[in-house]
Amino acid sequence: MSDALARNEVAAPLVSRCPCLAHGRRQFSDLEELFPVECQVVLEVLQQVFDHDEEARDQQMNPAARLAYHQAVSRPLMDELKGWLDQQFDDR
Repeated sequence: MSDALARNEVAAPLVSRCPCLAHGRRQFSDLEELFPVECQVVLEVLQQVFDHDEEARDQQMNPAARLAYHQAVSRPLMDELKGWLDQQFDDR
């Protein structure tokens, strides 16, 4: 996981890219004045994911349980958000 800065790029072919959601969220927060409706959609979904992560921490889930929890409750949100984001680019 990284903040997706160019200087953090790894050239290894078997690396799965996983930018940090907190850094990604900040990009939308920074653009909220220019695109209030669109950014609000993203920020609301990410807040739900962060709430799920807080719940996992509160329940002191081990890494495997935390992953399973996020796959069950956060992944559908993220899949829906990805579809919405893809549609935003398709409509332009």
